[in-house]
Amino acid sequence: MDDIVLPGDYLGKTSEYICGENTYIKNNEIRSGILGKQKVITNNDNKKVIIVDNIKSFQLLPQVGDVVICKVFRVTFNMVYCNILIVKDKPLKNFFKGFINKSDIHIHEGELGDNFDCYKQGDIIKAKILSIGQHSAYKLSTVGSDLGVIIAFSEKGEILKPVAWNLMVSLSDMNFEQRKVSNDFSIPI
Repeated sequence: MDDIVLPGDYLGKTSEYICGENTYIKNNEIRSGILGKQKVITNNDNKKVIIVDNIKSFQLLPQVGDVVICKVFRVTFNMVYCNILIVKDKPLKNFFKGFINKSDIHIHEGELGDNFDCYKQGDIIKAKILSIGQHSAYKLSTVGSDLGVIIAFSEKGEILKPVAWNLMVSLSDMNFEQRKVSNDFSIPI
């Protein structure tokens, strides 16, 4: 028996098995105490023991209010589409989809930015989750000086360096590009 069980799931009768780790007894039935993998082992007395191993590879789900790291994959007039890669400083095994409405990109207090000037495909951005939107995608915001682009590349694939809150430069050819830069901008080594 190597099955995934939920808390409270029936595992066996006390007349047939011994209650093991992460299990409990209710009405002569052994039940799971946690979400995990059910196993039957034999103890030193040759009796069968039911245990439930903890599943350690839980998928962390982004929550409203979390600050996340995303990679932009599409920019349109009204929206920026991205994949959420990191939640609470932990990389995800599988990314989640996210989007930023034009109204959730502020350059200054109350001033909306142009999506094409703020973000480009391939940018790594820091955003905050506002809600779960349509089709299981997360609605994101980059309002605030700590949110925005944290890693960006030029059209030639070179890393851009921030020079202002809305401007970046390629050090190799000194070409300037507009972005909504986070004050948490980092240059990978």
